[in-house]
Amino acid sequence: MEELFPLITFLKDYSLSTVIIAVLVAVLKIVFDKYLGKKLPKIVLTLIPFAFAVTLAVAVDMAFYCKAFNLRIDAIYSGLLSASIGVAFCSIINRIKNGQSVSVKTIDLVIEGILEGYVKTDMKALAVSTIVEILSETTNLVNDNFNLDADGKLVKDIVKVIKEYSLDGFDDNELIAVSHLIVQAFNSIEKENT
Repeated sequence: MEELFPLITFLKDYSLSTVIIAVLVAVLKIVFDKYLGKKLPKIVLTLIPFAFAVTLAVAVDMAFYCKAFNLRIDAIYSGLLSASIGVAFCSIINRIKNGQSVSVKTIDLVIEGILEGYVKTDMKALAVSTIVEILSETTNLVNDNFNLDADGKLVKDIVKVIKEYSLDGFDDNELIAVSHLIVQAFNSIEKENT
């Protein structure tokens, strides 16, 4: 139970709607991975939690905050944040099942969850730490326009890391999409922390 205390402290910083959507995302991800894991392409299973969370966050924003049909960028960030937290929940559950420690940074848990099935299990920790290092070295990553660096170097660097530790059978476009997802998840978490 002591390992879950940092999680409870972490969740105090977020709104109720963000946490509820994150829990729903975690449940959806677990159900989809269990029952549709072999039937759907890996990229679809990776993107569904994020699409679901953004859709719910935008709907909640329109219904309860704006009270109008108005798409706000903050609602999209909220959805990305909720999805990231939901993926982190799934990573925590997997770590508890495997007897691993859950006292790691949230972004590590999110990247670990996104990379699930893309990188070799024994190399996942190394891939995650390398990607976190790349993201941490990048300056001015968080912005209001979802823009990445001009030449896409950040995404290319993350794709190289994933390829280095990846399982076979993934094309470049799929790995680019996963890299963009990692960057956007990092952006949403960093934006919330600033």
